[in-house]
Amino acid sequence: MRFLQRLMGRGQRGRDGGTPAAPTAASGPSEARSRFERGAALLQQGDARAAAELLLQAIALRDPQDDFVPEAHLLRGRAWALLGDTRQALVSHEAAIAARAGYAEAATEAAGLLHALGRHEEAVTWADRRDIPTGDVVAASESLARGNAALQTWDLAAAAACYRRAAAAAPSDPVARLNRGFVALEQGDANSAIGHLRQALALSPSGAAHVADAQFLLGRAYRTLGHAAPALAAFDTAAVARPDFVEPIEEALALARSRASNKDVLAWAERLQQVRPSAKSSLAVAEALFELRRLDEAAAAIDGVLASEPDNADAWTCRCSVMLAVGDVDQAITASERALVLGGRSRQAIVNHGIALAQAGRVAEAEASLRELLIQDPGDAAAAHSLMSILLDARRAQESVEVGRQALDRNPEDPDLHWVLSEALMLLGDYARGWAEYEWRWRADHGSRSLLPETEKPFWHGQEDITGKSMLIAPEQGFGDCIQFLRYVPLVSARAERIQVLVPKELHELALLARLPANCVLVASGEAIAPFDFHTSLMSLPLALGPALPIPAALPYLRGDPGRVESWRQRIAAEGCKLNVGVTWSGNLDHRNDRNRSIPLQVFRGIEAAGCRFVSLQPVVRESDRQAMSNWPELLLWGEELRSFLDTASLMEALDVVVAVDTSVVHLAGALGLPTKVLLPRRPDWRWQLEREDTPWYPSARLFRQAKPGDWPEVLARVRADLEALAAQRN
Repeated sequence: MRFLQRLMGRGQRGRDGGTPAAPTAASGPSEARSRFERGAALLQQGDARAAAELLLQAIALRDPQDDFVPEAHLLRGRAWALLGDTRQALVSHEAAIAARAGYAEAATEAAGLLHALGRHEEAVTWADRRDIPTGDVVAASESLARGNAALQTWDLAAAAACYRRAAAAAPSDPVARLNRGFVALEQGDANSAIGHLRQALALSPSGAAHVADAQFLLGRAYRTLGHAAPALAAFDTAAVARPDFVEPIEEALALARSRASNKDVLAWAERLQQVRPSAKSSLAVAEALFELRRLDEAAAAIDGVLASEPDNADAWTCRCSVMLAVGDVDQAITASERALVLGGRSRQAIVNHGIALAQAGRVAEAEASLRELLIQDPGDAAAAHSLMSILLDARRAQESVEVGRQALDRNPEDPDLHWVLSEALMLLGDYARGWAEYEWRWRADHGSRSLLPETEKPFWHGQEDITGKSMLIAPEQGFGDCIQFLRYVPLVSARAERIQVLVPKELHELALLARLPANCVLVASGEAIAPFDFHTSLMSLPLALGPALPIPAALPYLRGDPGRVESWRQRIAAEGCKLNVGVTWSGNLDHRNDRNRSIPLQVFRGIEAAGCRFVSLQPVVRESDRQAMSNWPELLLWGEELRSFLDTASLMEALDVVVAVDTSVVHLAGALGLPTKVLLPRRPDWRWQLEREDTPWYPSARLFRQAKPGDWPEVLARVRADLEALAAQRN
């Protein structure tokens, strides 16, 4: 044993004229030292019991100058361990550390005894008591090995302590820090994990094999904290560092999906397909293409998956979604039925089946099927969600509320049920309860995604005192939603000292002319944001300010540019004296409900009324409308000159009335306080409620609703009659 050889050597040096031996009453070693050395020899020979007794005598007889006492306690601990008496062994090791603080060998051996007994937490406590000198490569390697062994049994506390000691012993070794980062992440301490992993990366040479692992774990830690941008960057670095490393790509794909960032989803899905080609990765590509409304490509990708795996239930579910989007209801029903037969019991499969049946006019069948499922399993949230949606399509909002309440009794934390319930409540005009349910949108599968940059600042729910504080208000969803909810900003400004309102860059020029208080500053997305104390979302303001608060309807709260308005008026006047009608017949093709809310131009021309001049407010015209446009030469096409929302607003203010489907144009016209005729599908968006012809959101607007699903000609005939009456009054 090294320490015994050292001690014996020290005694020999004293006899040879080196360091003097401890003084004794007689020449040579003291009686205490003699018994210590005999006890050590007996232990080496295997006589543990006799060794323990002699060592105890040596300790009892020691002189103040004797320096062997810590070693004597250590050897007694070993003797008791050989005799199987762990309790006495630990007592001796405790005495050894009391005699020599940080005695590494005593602490290590005690920890080893406890690890062998499975008492890992106690072992960690003992191991932490030892001093490991910096640069002790052997101790570092030993601690790293012990940490790995503890990790094999998933003893995270023991592993963390071992890796901590390894890092202390070898400060320039990145592996111990990498492992510490992994353990911290598994223990739920993402912030500490990031610190350890950054240290590991800083110590790692370029191209080191473990760099990819460190970057992957760093991405996971950032994702845990909700920091998406650095997480995606770390996943990307990991995937580049090790081209066959599939895990960071899968994590990045899941993160992109959770953010509803469809372009990112497609990019990561395509990378997954390159690294690990499979039906799963091909399906991920198809789903991303579908979300981007690249429907032909999505259909082709899905057909490729089904060619190799015809019994893939998820692929049939995706095919149903694509077929619904292109309007092929028969194919959608076939796909949904196939998915269900193959065991595809996902929410989307059940929802798709109900929607497909309902769109085929088989509403009663769809409802009966879903109610039967709920009888068999009242906790089937997917069936309840689908039934609620079908009831809303049928304008039976109160029944949808009842189904939602029952489903939430069994699934109280289901965000999608809460979100559909919020739509049903607000369609009924019950905003007080609807706004509370609407907050679940953040967690729903296809819920809201804010433009707010990642921040650790608290979210303002309305209860927090913001007197003297600064606030950042971020938009979400579409341009129309941003325009609609800007009206709430002045109410917040009365409570806070300073407000920054983040708006999409496309709306920034228009919003600069909004009627906002002096303590409000508008910031375009992508521009620098000043420090702030709280943040919130535009569409969370109604709840935060009090759900019983009447909808602010002081109009107009937006305006066009006076110079541009006058210029448009002069151009329109030159066309002759008629009722000037601005029109929008289609919206964003990527909108999930575009098929129901947009109108083909050939059909929309049914609005053409005597005494009216029609001015297109469409910045973009679809290819499918080109022929109809050439057949309507009287339609003024100034869309190419509408380069911004402010241009559109300025043109609108030069018109007499606006007629539009449910797009951002409706919200812009309403916020400008212009006479507006809103064309709504049979199932309207939640903000338009169900029966009324007016709306508290825009008092200058009138709502024209479909009497039957898809029946736009009847709606347009009513609008035409209304326009003809207005034109007659003008003339």
